[in-house]
Amino acid sequence: MKNVYFIKNPDFPNITELRARLSKYNFQVVNASAKKIDFMVVDDFEYSQQIQKRISKLESEHHLIKITTKEFLKKFGFDPEERFLRWQQYPNFNPWTGEQVRIWNDRLVNLNFQQI
Repeated sequence: MKNVYFIKNPDFPNITELRARLSKYNFQVVNASAKKIDFMVVDDFEYSQQIQKRISKLESEHHLIKITTKEFLKKFGFDPEERFLRWQQYPNFNPWTGEQVRIWNDRLVNLNFQQI
């Protein structure tokens, strides 16, 4: 099982669904005090000095791969329809056509991570 630590919870419509998706591929979300962290998921923006210190400390304590939230989700096949992204709740069905709407695409999954 691979351990994933999110510096901040991702801006994601359903965090339970994200955890289930990670679990499907043998990954689990852990906190900063975990004995082993394989991946640290960060964003592109600047963090406060306190969070920067936490990032540096974790990098020194663990041999981990640092990756952005967007790239991390993309590796798990995150492929939502753009028109529904800003909705308060991501729909299961397209309200205009009645077709099922998927947020994940198994054909896009690429779990080949390389040290950045």
